[in-house]
Amino acid sequence: MKLLIVLVVIVGAAHAIVTESDKGEMINNLEKSINRLENLEEEVRKYLNKTISYLRHHTEEKCGDKDAKCFMKLLKPFEDDISLCIEECIGGYIRTSRTLINKLMSGEYNEEELEHTKHMLSNEGTYYEQMHNSINLTMNNIHQQTITFENNVQ
Repeated sequence: MKLLIVLVVIVGAAHAIVTESDKGEMINNLEKSINRLENLEEEVRKYLNKTISYLRHHTEEKCGDKDAKCFMKLLKPFEDDISLCIEECIGGYIRTSRTLINKLMSGEYNEEELEHTKHMLSNEGTYYEQMHNSINLTMNNIHQQTITFENNVQ
């Protein structure tokens, strides 16, 4: 019986208690990542708009109205694909981070879920690493699609 009590005490001590300070730090880090993601999304869209404007002007100047109409036909699927990439990846992480913030603030998580979330958002966890890798893949995909689009219209 004493062994069982000792095991229960040891197991209970092994679980880290998530404090309000821990929750505040998790929320703060998530808010910072949301701000960075929103800034990244804005920069990507600015870059794409600048590229599209340049290509549109170049096409009209070089080729006239006929090729400008062809450009517009190629533009719509390109814009749709890029918008979908941005929305699925960057927008997805923004929504997920906001959901985590709301759940942390609402007290919806039980102690076990809080511990899991704390670990997931820690340096040893995978949330930010997965986000970083996913964003990099998406940026590479957008870059490649942009190059392909440029090659198609020039």
